[in-house]
Amino acid sequence: RRRSLAPPAIASLVLFMGIGFFTSQLSTGGSTWTSNLAAVMEDDVDSSTRFLDFSITNEYPALGSLKYYPWEYIVEPHKLSTLKADSAFNNDEDEGSTKYFWSVSYMGDTVHTAEGKATAFMFTEAGSKYIIELKRQSDLPSGPTIHVRHAEAMCKYVRREIRSLTDNDREAYFHAMEVVGRTPLKEGQKTYGDRFVSIGYETLKHVHSNDCSPYHGWLSFFTAHAAFTLELDAGLQAVNPSVIQPYWDFTVDSLELGNDWDQSQLFSDLWYGNATPSNFERSVDGRFSATPMTTSFDFSVHNAYGRVTDTRNCDPSPYVTRAHEFCGIDIDYPIPGCQELAQCLQTENLVDLHDCSENVLHGNIHTVIGGFWDCKYSMKDYAKKYPQREELLLNVGVRSVNIWQKMNAGAKGIPGVMKCPSYCDEETPYDECRCSCPEYDKMSSEDLNTTVIKQVLSDMGVITWDQEELSKSARPDCNKALTSHYLYKKFMEVQETDDGGCDYKFTNMTSDENREFFVFLLNYACNPGKMGAMSTGAAANDPLFWPIHPLFDRLWAYIRLDVDGSFSNFNHTWVDDASCQGRSYEDIMPWKDLLDEGSGKFYTNEDLYDLFDPTNEKLTYVYEHFDWEHCSSFIQNYTADNNRDGEGERGCRCGQRGWGWSMETAVAQHVA
Repeated sequence: RRRSLAPPAIASLVLFMGIGFFTSQLSTGGSTWTSNLAAVMEDDVDSSTRFLDFSITNEYPALGSLKYYPWEYIVEPHKLSTLKADSAFNNDEDEGSTKYFWSVSYMGDTVHTAEGKATAFMFTEAGSKYIIELKRQSDLPSGPTIHVRHAEAMCKYVRREIRSLTDNDREAYFHAMEVVGRTPLKEGQKTYGDRFVSIGYETLKHVHSNDCSPYHGWLSFFTAHAAFTLELDAGLQAVNPSVIQPYWDFTVDSLELGNDWDQSQLFSDLWYGNATPSNFERSVDGRFSATPMTTSFDFSVHNAYGRVTDTRNCDPSPYVTRAHEFCGIDIDYPIPGCQELAQCLQTENLVDLHDCSENVLHGNIHTVIGGFWDCKYSMKDYAKKYPQREELLLNVGVRSVNIWQKMNAGAKGIPGVMKCPSYCDEETPYDECRCSCPEYDKMSSEDLNTTVIKQVLSDMGVITWDQEELSKSARPDCNKALTSHYLYKKFMEVQETDDGGCDYKFTNMTSDENREFFVFLLNYACNPGKMGAMSTGAAANDPLFWPIHPLFDRLWAYIRLDVDGSFSNFNHTWVDDASCQGRSYEDIMPWKDLLDEGSGKFYTNEDLYDLFDPTNEKLTYVYEHFDWEHCSSFIQNYTADNNRDGEGERGCRCGQRGWGWSMETAVAQHVA
């Protein structure tokens, strides 16, 4: 579904007064400027007359994205714009004998008039067109001449990278974000109007149960997160109409800072707070300190203290938390960067673009920011004994939430072995209100042999065998049959047993060390620690969630605009996933009136797909540019050999589809 780009409407008229008389009257107050022409003679037009033009600027540089959009002018709402004439003169004209007259109209009504070569005006109606008329009158010995220029200006907010905002605009954004972060929904709507939304409200919408997520794991990742952001825009603009949610291009930090990305300016007190807060609770510090966690026992997903978060996250903290650690070890781990971006730019259809965007470019970004701590079984202790295995521990760490979810939810019809308390009052200490595996926690290390542990991990779907692959022959391909969604296979050695079966162990370990690690792995998998908000479905509660996701909307918009034909063969077809409500094209999503339409009708994914068409005039924003100059060498030199095979450091296939999910298999399943 692609929209053709129509050329902008431009009108230029040159009128020469050959005979008769001319009268004029001007005022920037209430009266109007008029001209009476006795005659307009086309033969009097001087061939040396040049096009009358004008520029519209504000405090920011010219939009690098303007060439991608189908509008001649883009103006920003609630920012003072300067309109300036830019014209050449005929031989018998000069600046001294010339006057300029401006008129700005909106929906047929004149909203601004002025005289002079330049004028200042503040546009206000995002997603709307303004008509601008510039008249130039030159008084010549032969009589006055009038040049008229009409143009349409599309009013749009500009979504910028947060570091490219002016200091004043960034401060205005942060102030508005503090308000939506700390103000309850009803109180905010009473103060700021019905369009106000709070972070707590968005968190309730974003959290989902174990069953499936309508916002993750499929194409609705694009439509849903764009809708989340646009809805938050409305909340921010209810507080301050000049504000829009900026984006964070974390590929810049990945390139410039490597594994030290936590030293980015974003993790400062005046921005989003430190990657590891210094307080005991690890509640976010800096300007967003004491940002409340949403608490509701009535909501379907909550922990034992009523905090709306992952059920297995029994952290009693009433505030948003994060930590730059995995249960005692520092997260010496990169975030997705230029290589992952280059991979996504090579995709040729919407299914593969989503797969790359969510599972590779989005990858581990949530987990490495949220982190885990106060774990009953510390990775720090194990790493101190076996420092050479820190990479293996980091792999376990980055997939901890998935492992803990599996241990609690179970798999293949087998109930989970992890049990979590359903209620703890505020006085109950954390150590008395945490999840565990009662059946196995009471067993001694001596009784936990590797055979038992492997069976538990298999039953829970953590490390399993593909039974179909095993049954293909008497001597199956054991390496192909081993299925490990959460631990990279490079850490495992697959073996064929004497009886023709299959087994595995961890590499570079003695038999005793293997058993020791399996015991540690089961204990760790059975006893989750505290989880930062970003590591859970309640990620939207952390203000840092919000600048991350416009990066993917920006990538999607760039491919849809396709200004240079690079994506002319891109297949934009939406393929349904009927396994989860919210992932099919006609499924109803929980948003309505994002553009203040007042219809009261909830959108489908189809509606949202059309709404977020970057050429949609009613859409309220554009992006400042589509340049990835810092990644240019990666993009230019990218080949299929660069594609990560599922065991890369930055990207992780965290969706429910897993590796090998392509457009071809998607279409085949859809047809079937």
